[in-house]
Amino acid sequence: PFTIPYRAIVSETIDGFLVCEKNISVSHMANGATRLQPCVLGIGQAAGMAAALCVEQQCQPRDLNVRSLQESLLS
Repeated sequence: PFTIPYRAIVSETIDGFLVCEKNISVSHMANGATRLQPCVLGIGQAAGMAAALCVEQQCQPRDLNVRSLQESLLS
């Protein structure tokens, strides 16, 4: 098992933009594992929750507190 860091789906330069599906930022070594359907579904769920929290907290995705995202996903 492995985790995908939140920064893999966040743009450093484009406001209000989250990457999901198979377009996340990974190395060629991780690419094979991150293309599997369960992983892709988890990335999509995290991106959706992050977007909702950003709207709720009126912040950019790069400024979102990762701990709050993790807690929201767990609950």
